[in-house]
Amino acid sequence: MSKMYYELYGAIEQKVAIVPLKISLAADASVVSFVGKGVVSVTKNGTGKYDVILKDNYNKLLSVSFASEAASATDIACQLDNEVVTAKTFSVVTYNTVSATDGSPAVNTIADTAVAQKVHVTLIVTKSSVA
Repeated sequence: MSKMYYELYGAIEQKVAIVPLKISLAADASVVSFVGKGVVSVTKNGTGKYDVILKDNYNKLLSVSFASEAASATDIACQLDNEVVTAKTFSVVTYNTVSATDGSPAVNTIADTAVAQKVHVTLIVTKSSVA
């Protein structure tokens, strides 16, 4: 197992690792490329769902954040789905928010992106089972 963690000043958890990932999506929602140290593969697995395989397994997920970058406006956002960092996998789902016209709450619907964009994912994980 590689030692892909660095001591963070003031971290409460032991052996914290930050796993950054940038996924480039084409206008047809296919994966063009990805950049991420510690990431083995990113594959599209259905409408708006992308499976990510990590190089290492981790004891737990502490935090995840998403950001998107596109040359034109997009209504697509991202969320985490099927996270099992102990088995080296997690999924990213792209969705759009559809506002109801009758005053009821907006609904998130899984959807493919319609414009080329980059999805930035940052995982904060720990390699220690010590609480």
